Order: sequence, then structure tokens, then C-alpha cells
Amino acid sequence: MAEPVEVLKPDTKFIADVIKLGGQSAKKCFQCGTCTVTCNVSYAQTHDESFARRLMLWTAWGLKDKALTDPAIWACYQCQDCSANCPRGAKPGDVIGALRALAIERYARPRFLARWFRDPVYLPLILAIPAVIILGLLLAFNVQVPSGPVVYKHFISEIYVEIAGVIVAGLAILATAYGMLRFTLETRLPQPGAVDGPGALAADLPAERELPATMVSTLSDVATHADFRACQTETTRTWGHLITMYGFPLLLIATALSFLYGLVGIDQQSRSLLDPMKIAGNLGGLLAFVGVCLLIYKRFQAKPAKWGVGTYYDWLLLWLIFANVFLGFATQFTRLAGGVNLAYWLYVAHLTVVFATFVYLPYGKLAHLYYRLAALAALRQGSKTGPASVFIVVIAGVAAVLAAAAVLVAVLAAVAWVAQALPMGLLALPESGISLNLYLPVASVSIPFGCWSPLASV
Repeated sequence: MAEPVEVLKPDTKFIADVIKLGGQSAKKCFQCGTCTVTCNVSYAQTHDESFARRLMLWTAWGLKDKALTDPAIWACYQCQDCSANCPRGAKPGDVIGALRALAIERYARPRFLARWFRDPVYLPLILAIPAVIILGLLLAFNVQVPSGPVVYKHFISEIYVEIAGVIVAGLAILATAYGMLRFTLETRLPQPGAVDGPGALAADLPAERELPATMVSTLSDVATHADFRACQTETTRTWGHLITMYGFPLLLIATALSFLYGLVGIDQQSRSLLDPMKIAGNLGGLLAFVGVCLLIYKRFQAKPAKWGVGTYYDWLLLWLIFANVFLGFATQFTRLAGGVNLAYWLYVAHLTVVFATFVYLPYGKLAHLYYRLAALAALRQGSKTGPASVFIVVIAGVAAVLAAAAVLVAVLAAVAWVAQALPMGLLALPESGISLNLYLPVASVSIPFGCWSPLASV
């Protein structure tokens, strides 16, 4: 008997969506393979000889499931080496960027939130939801702008901010976990010598790696951007991305310390600029600001007729990061300058943008943080079981970040301890010590600990 013939069913809506997201040049591709041979990371990351050629073919033919479940779409750095050398102007980098956006929507629930990030019409709604929540709290508790020195906890209580932050983080974590589960179940790795439909040429996967080797290799590449730095067309973007990436863990450390300070009853605003929380926050903010400005500058330099300008989807993430950092610094410096009314409303704007960035994390471009890590791990694992290990790799990545954060906090604490010992007393804590404040649904309990802190005993 003759073997059954696979019937291809193009998804025309998928093609239309790719075009809307900046992939309108996909139809220009005539499968010459230039993108594959000019890509400096294709073989190192995907271990096959058809990336990105097969993705261009699958997209042009409307083979949605093949294109969106291929982990190779996350291996691309969008460095534009392929687009710069394409003789037809098919812009493979832009097409793969569109595929990523559609993959994020595929894994997200509810999906309409992911679609909001693709259309500028919904931007007011994206910002309005957290703004309404914050303003609702202000109205519900009849909050007034206090007179005297700027103290943010006298305007919006820290407990409300912390509770809202925990809720936002919880929702984002649940949506992220669901998306990762779907990614794990649906991801399909290329197999050696397999011919699985159009574009699936022979692959040369490495021997299956042990999981520890996969984790070390993946995390090392992410931490150093080694393969990204091999790109030749967008070198400025490489450093902008790396600098921005390192700003985020520092900002996360500052946020965690802020939460901890609230628990133990330390007045955050009264702390010196040499306090570990403020060192981490200001340094992280500076790195993120410099990095995102480099990325924005590079996109402004790009020529629309060529490549690298980006779509609204790309620009939205850049401006959200910029707004987070800019408003954070503006809030701090306006407070130090004594600008009472302006400082409080800048604080409201800052909280709005922070919440908008992180509550929607699983629905916008920022979701590539974990999908990319998981895909690189799966590709480096080199077997059918690769995707099944991505949860362990992601957890290991988080653990590595936390371990590095712990070391950094220890260093910052040592610096603060030395500063405390100086005659200026830059970091003096209350002589009465620190108390742990537990906010319960029915009461607030304060447990004194005395001068248990080494900083307090110097």
C-alpha cells in the first residue's frame, strides 16, 4: 500500500497576523539559504542546517503549528545579520520576531491580554487598569497630599503597596507557569535526519547531554551573551541588551530589600544613599537606563526600508522599561528636592507603570525572559526529552540569580557596615533596635528584636 500523503492546510489568518506584526516581507523569500549560512549562531544554538530557512518557508506557507512550536524561534538574537545579507530583503529577523509574539499569545491565558500588547489601541487600557486600582485606593481611604517633608508612606501606606505587589506577582507567576506548561507540552525538537514536512531538512543534533551540563551551558551563554556578541550587524544592541539585563536583578534585589525593610520596621526613606537597598536600586536603575537608551538610540538609527526599526510590539517594551527607570529616579530626586505635590503624583505614575510592566509580564515581549531560557535549554539538551527538562533549568536559573543576589547583598552589607563605622555615622540604625511587624488580617503585631543587627551594634 502507498503511504498516506500529508495534506498541507495553510492558515491564512496566521499569515495575516505575521504581516501585522512586521513580517510582511516573508513572501519575498525564495529559499536561497543565505540567512542560514550568514547566521553566526544558527548551528551553535539550533544544531541544524535549515535555520532560519525553514521558518521562512513554514511562515510563507501558513504552517502555523510547525512554526510556533519550533524552539529555534527563541534561539534567534534578532541581530539582523541575516536581514543585512538577504538578497531579496525578506528580513528573516523581523519575521522571527513576529513568530515569537504569536507564540507568546499561543501559550498565554487569557489570550486577549497578549493581543492587547500587539495593538496600540489598547495601550490606554493597559495603563488604566493599574491606575484605576491605585486611584481607587486613594479615594477609598480619602488620601490627601500630606504637608511637610515628602514621606511616601504617609501618602499611600506601604502595606497597601506590598499587598498589591504580592497579588500582582502571584497572578503573573500563575500565568507564567501555565504558559511554561503549554510550552513544554507543545515544543517539538528537530530530529537527526528527519524529514517532517516542508523545510525540515537534515539535522545534526548533538549527543544527549546530562542536565547539569545543559544548565551550565545555557546559563553561561545567557550571562555572557557570548553567542550574541558573535553577531556583526547590531553590536550596539548586543551591549544595550546585556547592560539592561544586568540592571533587572539589581532592581529585584532592591525591591526585595524594600519589602524586607517594611517587615522589620525600618524606615526606607530615612536610609542613606549608601544603604544596600539604595545602592542596588540606583545601580540597577542606572544600568537599565543606560542599556535601554542604547537600544532606543539604535532603533532610531535604523532605516525603515531595511531592518531593525521594530514594531509597536518591540517599542512598547522599550518605553515601559524607560518609563519605569525614569519615573523611579524622578520620584527619588523630586523627594530629595522637596517638591511635595509633584513627588507624590510622580510616585503614583511610577507605581502604575511598575504594575503595568509586571502584572502583564506573561503577555508581552518581556515573556521571552523565560521562554528563551527554556528553548535554549531544550535545544542544548539535544534529545526528545529536552523540553521536559526546561522547568528544572528555569528553576536552576532562578536559583542562580538568587544565589548571586545573596552574594551581592552580602557585599553591599559589608560596604554599609564599613560606612557605619565611619565618624559620619552614615547608616546609623535606631538605638532601640528593630522590630518585626506582622500584618495580619485582624491585627498588626510588633515583635521587638533589640539591636540584633551587626549594623545596629557598630
